[in-house]
Amino acid sequence: MAKINVFVTQDDLSQYAKKSDQKVPNTGNKYQELANQSDTSLVKLKALGVKDYTPQTDPSYNQDYHLENPAGFMNDMQSIFKDRQGLWHVYYLNEPTWDINGERGNSNWQHATSTDGTHWVNDDAIAIKSHRLDGSVKWGTIATGSVVISDGTIEGTNDGDFVAFFSSFGAKNSGGQSIWAAVSKDNGVTFRSLYDNAVMPNHENFPDFRDPCVMKHNGKWVMYTAEGQKIGTYTSTNGKNWNYVGGTVTTGDQFSDGFDYGLIECPYVAQIQADDGSTHWLMFFGCNDYHHGHGAGTSYLIGNIDENGVFTKVNKETVPVRVDIGTDYYGANFGKIDDKTLITSSWVSNWDYALEPLTGVDGTQCKKLSSCALFRDLELVANSEQPSGYALHQTVRDMVNRDFALNDDYNRCYDIQAGGEILSTVRNSSIVDFTVNSDDGTGFFTVDVRQDDAVITLFFDITAGATRIKRHLNGNFISEAFNKETVNVAYGEPNPKKTEMTIYFDNRTLEIEFKKTGKVFTLLKNAKRTNPSTTLSLQSRDNTLHVNHKVYQYK
Repeated sequence: MAKINVFVTQDDLSQYAKKSDQKVPNTGNKYQELANQSDTSLVKLKALGVKDYTPQTDPSYNQDYHLENPAGFMNDMQSIFKDRQGLWHVYYLNEPTWDINGERGNSNWQHATSTDGTHWVNDDAIAIKSHRLDGSVKWGTIATGSVVISDGTIEGTNDGDFVAFFSSFGAKNSGGQSIWAAVSKDNGVTFRSLYDNAVMPNHENFPDFRDPCVMKHNGKWVMYTAEGQKIGTYTSTNGKNWNYVGGTVTTGDQFSDGFDYGLIECPYVAQIQADDGSTHWLMFFGCNDYHHGHGAGTSYLIGNIDENGVFTKVNKETVPVRVDIGTDYYGANFGKIDDKTLITSSWVSNWDYALEPLTGVDGTQCKKLSSCALFRDLELVANSEQPSGYALHQTVRDMVNRDFALNDDYNRCYDIQAGGEILSTVRNSSIVDFTVNSDDGTGFFTVDVRQDDAVITLFFDITAGATRIKRHLNGNFISEAFNKETVNVAYGEPNPKKTEMTIYFDNRTLEIEFKKTGKVFTLLKNAKRTNPSTTLSLQSRDNTLHVNHKVYQYK
């Protein structure tokens, strides 16, 4: 079973220090003790370009099977794409110096690759560095953007070069937020400035002007930018000079429900063929969903684009639909696998509590926050219940070794009576298939996920075909928004006699996949892995439910 993240031992770090003539710090705290015990050791911060640091990442918060940042704070995902040699690439925002000496706002682009789009490995070095880490660049801190493979028409590039378009905060003489370009000649590992100045300066100093998504359409380069409650659209023939051609407004008067979806971020536009053979355009974006009782999430609209790439939704009744029905799927990005399938992942967190302090094993604040979601495939299927006539069907990429189940009672179906409970112990990072049968299609099934420092309660209202959660962490993450019980969200049709779901457990995240309906509920746990096991309490509230569960390991 391959671990996904890149770590180095103290010996490795010492060798790096010898090469760079820098002294390896002796932490002298419990992080080092735990790192030695877990054989994950210190993160290679020096290789990331960080000087004079004290490693402050608590390995007990490490994920086992999710792509995550080597150190610091991570958030938005960048482009997900396959290069011409078949290697997958993804970038995400990483602040390796987060809260070291009180520093924040030093965001950079971290690069990871995969041979299958499922298992990912971080690069040792940062791909695009902020001005604080590389004083030679004119941009400021790095924010969200996208990568394209040049066909030679982008000025200053050759065919096959990787070109990143990204937003930056605090660049001199460019406005508060501006858009820049950088080029890579080494297959996306490192980038340098492509032009001396921003390709899209913001001299009017608009408060929201960021997150460019770039693609080639109708012989021109098209850029989509997040501009408050609008997604602006720009075109260019050379990638350097851009012209505004229109926009997609997302204010409440544009939707039949009249709801305001708040500040828009991280747009992405792609064409996809539905299961009935028809072709459609999708526009994805991050937005608020407070009017439905949810926090921020990633949503999509179905529609078309004109010759200049300006998106229009299919009809007024079409409203934003959440990609993931859970609490923590934000800053998502996407890529094309083929004409019928997209790939996606996200930042597993939410701005309602992302910046709250997380206490480490020695009582100090841990400086490693969040993770990427498991990568998933998206397909568009006809759905007469949706105003657009279609809906996305989501499938978690194959991470499960189902050759044999790990639990001895995998063939047993428990009859859990009203008020009854069955206990099962699983590893913190494992996968559990559940089949819940109800004689009459009613009932209320609960799974309590119990760890040393956390209890996550998963409620499944079978009668309504809906789910909600309640989280409680014992003192290491104090957040009213995080611990608040969520509202019900539909995962399927009401009154099913059989409910099937797969729960993907890792140390800090939990993802529930409802295979029949193609929905996934993603949530942040923020639990530690000081104890390698998790207790599952399977409960029925109202009637007798027949429950089978099979425990598997990741592959």
